[in-house]
Amino acid sequence: ARVIVEAYRNAGVPVHEIRACGGIAGKNPLMMQIYADVLGRALRVADTTEAGARGSAVYAAASAGLYPSITEAAERLSCDCSAVYYPDPARHAAYDALYREYVTLHAYFGEGENNVMARLRAIAAN
Repeated sequence: ARVIVEAYRNAGVPVHEIRACGGIAGKNPLMMQIYADVLGRALRVADTTEAGARGSAVYAAASAGLYPSITEAAERLSCDCSAVYYPDPARHAAYDALYREYVTLHAYFGEGENNVMARLRAIAAN
């Protein structure tokens, strides 16, 4: 999740808010707290179990002319949040250190800086 948010930021796309929806968001408060701590931002959980269907309804309502724009349809049809998780500064600092190591390892193993994964696949194939 943090890699995605960082990619948006690096591309100049501001991320103003993080919302979560679906099964894990509504059923696993620990996971949502971890996401907030990792991201270093508040995480809002949508008060709906059918966020995808609601999003489709927003586009359908705007397409049918019920609202003049997608933005207005989203504002009028959006749901409230059932919970908000705020990052713990100490845990965020710990996750931030781990994230820096993750980025280094990802570059090392996943982006060709070291072709160890290809060598391991070749060994497994034999």
